[in-house]
Amino acid sequence: MESKAKSRRKFLFRATVLIPASMVLAFAQAPSGSLGGTVLDESEAAIPDAKVTVTNQDTAFERSVTSGKDGMFLVPGLAPGPYEVRAEAKGFRTLIQTTTVRTGNSSRVQLLLPIGVLQQLVEAIQKPGFRVVGREEMK
Repeated sequence: MESKAKSRRKFLFRATVLIPASMVLAFAQAPSGSLGGTVLDESEAAIPDAKVTVTNQDTAFERSVTSGKDGMFLVPGLAPGPYEVRAEAKGFRTLIQTTTVRTGNSSRVQLLLPIGVLQQLVEAIQKPGFRVVGREEMK
């Protein structure tokens, strides 16, 4: 039969070392994946400094990153599930794409941004002696 002191030491060891250690290991193995890719223009040239926002379609969790000089980006530590990927850059139209992140995997997407449409509004102001013919919008 074990003495009370020895029994108490075992209990304290388990309570102070084994239980917290097992909790750390359990949290370290939380299921997650990552999402990475490249932001390119239509000629497949890299677009640096593009804003890439990923949104989990189940939870509405959102995270944004900026693409590097090579157009590449990475969003680590995402919960598995369906995601909307939105890419925006000056001079380009916004692109929205969907993908799925799986546990332990790195999902990859290639985002080809179409060139933006320049809008210019020309408006003539009527002055005495002049006639305004119309308004024109260029698209």
